[in-house]
Amino acid sequence: MKILVTGATGTIGSQVAAALLDANAEVRVGLRDPSKGAALRDRGAQVVRFDFEDEATFEGAFSGVERVFLLTPFVEEFVPAVERAAQAAKAAGVQFIARLSALGADAEATEGLARQHGQAEVAIKDAGMDWTVIRPTFFQDNVLTYQGAAVAEGSFYGASNGGQTAYVSSRDVAEVAAKVLLEPSSHAGKTYTVTGPQAVSDAELAAALSKTAGRPIAYVDLSGEQLLQGQLDAGTPRWMAEHLVALEGVKAAGWAAEATTTVQDVLGRPAEPIHAFTERYGSRLR
Repeated sequence: MKILVTGATGTIGSQVAAALLDANAEVRVGLRDPSKGAALRDRGAQVVRFDFEDEATFEGAFSGVERVFLLTPFVEEFVPAVERAAQAAKAAGVQFIARLSALGADAEATEGLARQHGQAEVAIKDAGMDWTVIRPTFFQDNVLTYQGAAVAEGSFYGASNGGQTAYVSSRDVAEVAAKVLLEPSSHAGKTYTVTGPQAVSDAELAAALSKTAGRPIAYVDLSGEQLLQGQLDAGTPRWMAEHLVALEGVKAAGWAAEATTTVQDVLGRPAEPIHAFTERYGSRLR
């Protein structure tokens, strides 16, 4: 059994690879820049070059692999890359793909990111291999990953307008994915929505961050227009800024508020709540 992990230097992919290595799986990681895989190589992973935009890297990455964790980068148009990768995986003899998708993925959606994720899911299912789709909600980590400097100064920003979100720990998402890859026959053909144990507002998230940090951290609610302009002023490409604003609209509409039992069902333990996450990341807050 050899498992290829794509995106293995990112938030989710790195933790998937680590969980698989902890389980003594034979792991290959595909990176655009293999020099960034030294830590995983030291742990026993095989590191190869894999670039969604360079089909010449597909054969070497997929050859001899039985299962694939497929995580695509956040780029303007990723569906064609998923389609090419899925066909190449099938041709190489890959038997199973675990696709990291997103909450609300729908090939017929009007919102661009949800539509692309939905179309990517269709591409995986149509490729002719066994599959599992993993749809996480918003990560608990995002506020520190993308607004760490603002949090350090005492605030973070959004446009959720009081909407609640069942924020999920990236560690939980990664461990669900690893379990799926280790036991594909138990999960093939299923779509899992992965959330935290309960929904909270961004004001409640700010309160949890403040408690852990021992200092005030405020949530500042903006209009969609203000958030978009702030992103553009910070140099974010327009397509990305528009997606980020649309995601805040998902929170505001309450579409990310429903909590699922997926983590408990798959891993046999409860999902990590916000307060436990903030405590685990306390050194980044104090």
